[in-house]
Formats: sequence, C-alpha cells, structure tokens
Amino acid sequence: MFVTLLELPPVLAGLLEATLRAAALLVLAGGAALVLRRASAALRHLAWTVALAGVLVLPLASAISPFRWDVLPGNLATADARSATAKPAPALPTAPPAAPIVAADAGPVAAPTDTAPRPAGTPLTWPTALLLLWATGACALGTFFAYAALRLRRLRLASVEAPAAWNALAEAAARRMGIRPPAVRVSPEVDIPITLGPAHTVVLLPAEACEWPAERLAAALQHEFAHVARHDLGTQLVAAAACTLHWFNPLVWVAARQARLEAERACDDVVVASGALPSSYARHLLETALAARPAMHRGLALSMARPSELEGRIRALLAPHRRGMPAGPLGGAIVATGALVLVLLVASAAGSSGPPTGTDAAAQAALFEAPDTELGTIHSQARESVLLALVRDGDPQVRGAAARSLAGADPERALPALLLALADEHRDVREDAAQALGSMGAAAAVPDLAAHAATDRSRSVRYTAIWALGEIGSDEAVGSLATLIDGAERENVRERVAEALGDTRNPIAFNVLRVLADDRDRGVRYAALEALARLGSPDALAALTEALETADADTRRRLARALGNDR
Repeated sequence: MFVTLLELPPVLAGLLEATLRAAALLVLAGGAALVLRRASAALRHLAWTVALAGVLVLPLASAISPFRWDVLPGNLATADARSATAKPAPALPTAPPAAPIVAADAGPVAAPTDTAPRPAGTPLTWPTALLLLWATGACALGTFFAYAALRLRRLRLASVEAPAAWNALAEAAARRMGIRPPAVRVSPEVDIPITLGPAHTVVLLPAEACEWPAERLAAALQHEFAHVARHDLGTQLVAAAACTLHWFNPLVWVAARQARLEAERACDDVVVASGALPSSYARHLLETALAARPAMHRGLALSMARPSELEGRIRALLAPHRRGMPAGPLGGAIVATGALVLVLLVASAAGSSGPPTGTDAAAQAALFEAPDTELGTIHSQARESVLLALVRDGDPQVRGAAARSLAGADPERALPALLLALADEHRDVREDAAQALGSMGAAAAVPDLAAHAATDRSRSVRYTAIWALGEIGSDEAVGSLATLIDGAERENVRERVAEALGDTRNPIAFNVLRVLADDRDRGVRYAALEALARLGSPDALAALTEALETADADTRRRLARALGNDR
C-alpha cells in the first residue's frame, strides 16, 4: 500500500490510497484533454467522464486487478530500499508480540486479565477525527444533492405542457438526434432551458420562451435534445457521486466542472452542425445567460447557459478555425479505450491489495499489535501454527510478515512454509523468506537459496539469498557461493559473494576468497580481503599479510579497520 508507513487504520489508509490514485488518474485525464484540445468537445467530455467514473471504481478495480506494475513499492522500507544498501543483510526483527490465540493443534490459552482501571471515555484520535470529517462532508454534500433532486421534481410537477405549436420544432430536433422526442414543458420558475432526468427525461423551458422567435426556440430545443441523446444526465450523476465521495479533493471538482463545460460545448457543436449560424447562436446564448438567476437545484440539471461558462463557449463558437463534430464512433472508441487503459494502469499500480479483512485482519492484528508483555502467554506451538497458516494468506504483506516471524520458529516445522514463501510471486515475500532461512541457518534450504541467488528476477531477492547462504555457512553453501562467481560479470554480485563467504567462517571459503582478492575491481578486492580477515584461519591471515605488501594505502587502511587496528 502507498501509505503503509503511516500506520493508519485500514479505512483511513484505504481512503488516502484511493485519493492518491484518483489524483493520479485525474492528472492523466487532464493531460489527455490537453492533447485533445484541438479535437471536438465531445471527445474531451468523454475523456473526463471516463476519468470521473474511474475515480469511483478505482478501489474495486485495484482490489480485483490481476496485474501489478511498480511505481513506488508498497512498503518503502522493503525491497528497493534494501537493495540500495551496500549489504542486503538488515537486522531481522524479532517476531512482533501477539495477543492470545487458540490454534488448531493446541489447547486453549488463557489471556491475562487486565485489572487496571480503564478511563471512562475514549479520547478522539486524529485518524478517527479525519474519518468523521470526511463522513460529515460526504453526508452534507449528499444531502445537498438530494435536496436539489427534490427541487427538480417539484419543478417538473409544477410545469405545464408546452404549446402545440412547438411540436414540429421538437420532432425535427429529435429526428436529427435519432431519438424519441422527450417531454417539453413550460415552467414559470425557471429562467433558462434545463433538462431533467434521467429516469423520466423532461425539457423545461421558461415562460418567456413562448415569446421567443422560432430560430431561438429551435436552437434551445436542439441543444437540450443533444444532452438527451448524449446521455449527459447520466454522466452528470457520475460527476456528482465522485464529488460527494471526494469532496475534499479539488482535482475532482475541477474534473467535474470541465466535464460539464465540455458537455455544453459538445451540444453547441450539435446546434451549429444542424444549421444554426455560430454568430446567431452565440447571441441566443448571451440573451439566455443574461436572464439566468442563481439556483441551487441546477447541480443535477443541465442548463443551457450558465453565466460563468459563457465566455469560453462563445469564444469556441466564434473561433475562426473551430471544429464542429469531426469525431465519429471510431474516435469515441479510441478515446474511451485510452481512458479505460489509464484507469486500469492506475488501479494496477503496485502497492496495495487493499486492507486485510475478516479472519486475516484479526489474525494479523493479534500477532503484530499486542503488547510485548502478552507474548509469554502464548504457547510457541500455537503461535507457529498461526504463522504457518498466515504464510498462505491472500495478502502479500501478511505473508511477508509471517515469513519474517518464522525465523525464530522450529526449523523442521517452518522450513516447508518458508520454501513455499521463497517461491511466492511477490518479491517482498521471497526476500522475507530468504532472510528468515538465513537467520535460522536452514542448511536444507541451500539448493533453493542458491537457485534464487542465481536466477531470481528481483535483484534484491538475489542479494538477500546470497547473504542467507553466507549466514548458513555450510560446505554446500560455500560451494553454491563459489558457483555464483563463475557466471557473475557484475562487480556488485562478486562483492556480495565475497562478503557472504567471510560470514561463513568456513575454512574451505579460503580458496575462493584468495581468487577474489586479485579481482580486477577494487570494491571486490576490498570485500575479499575483509572477508579473509573475518575468516581468521592461518591460511587466510597468511594470504592477508601477503596481500598487504602490494596493497595501496586505501586498502591497508580498510584492512586495519577490519582487523580492529585503526591506525
């Protein structure tokens, strides 16, 4: 998860991660809209709409997506951070304390009773306060939209049927859009044409429309019918839902505003494409906007002319090289596909499989969040049984934590589970398993560790497997390390092999280290000489003394520190 290090509650962590993903998606959508600035408004509206819908489905898409790609590691303290260090052998943390658990193969364990007095009330923590703030904002905005919907319903009920003389204009506008004519009604409570729906679509015109000339009335009907044909009412609801859930995110509000503006421009393009002169239609928009009054119910309705958006629309209409509607089904399909790909890319960004839930969350919390004083109350066999089960958990973070904790378990019981974790699809789990195998000195795991040290696709896993072979230190482990040198062209691999050979304290490592002490790379030579010093055998010390005769000052200084004589 992007926010693992913050140690937030699962709900707040999920909300923060959804916000980060939504921000990334909307930034990409803004870039796409910029690329499409010379295309039709309909294509830009489609891009913004898919992005807003993606904001709503990102948490679900992230949880079920079978793909993962790395932007930043989920836990910034894991693979990439460890691979950047000089030696991939960080101190292995002891198993975090656990709360009382009853395992399948162990009897019940009594939990210690807490006789200390508890405070009468629980203080409000900042994560809880943030959650309450978010919920309050979402509920308030949801209430606002619900009230707006109720106001629109009242407007529709209070309206009257349009004059029969308008039927011909309405049928002609609907025929151009390829739809059935929606209901057209007149309301004295509206001052500009609006479209309501989407369940029962109604176009409301102001009472003053009865005095409009036929050209202006036809343009207004064509504009509103274009909204109906384009299903803009549905996309408006998507934008409202995104704003409700992400009310604190300014990028969502910017995206919703841009989507609404592009929808109006797309309908303007339809009106002009139907035969209206851009200059005449621009004048109609101006006259309509001058009559508009603020109305809170317009959050869910589609208004023909909002004063705040008028200047940009008129500029677009009167631009000398304006584009009408060049994009057909193929252009729309291309833009929609590209937007969906962006949604999937953001949803598949590595870092989270979602917070653990159900029994997994309970077991993880019991193992890793209980006070230290409770660890002694748990039978070791029961604890190991729970850890062995968690190695097969569906969450890679839980599997990795269980593998690390198994380092102190009975090797015979833990070895099969750790070998399973060593073959895990997630590199962090493989690295944790290799580290645990090295810490417990699992000689039986040498063949598997050697295979991962040579061929694992993750560099950090390869380096940790090399370190683990050095910690095991058996003759077989030394032989596996020596084999790695034969095919190692990169200096950093040979340097880590030299360090691991020094960690073995095995006399048979002398011959390999003697060869590495003459390596062409200075870093490898340093590591080999220091390893000879740690090896401490008579042959190693003799070789070290011989090497010092021809070594440069830096080498001698490093060897002095390695031997404990900092001169």
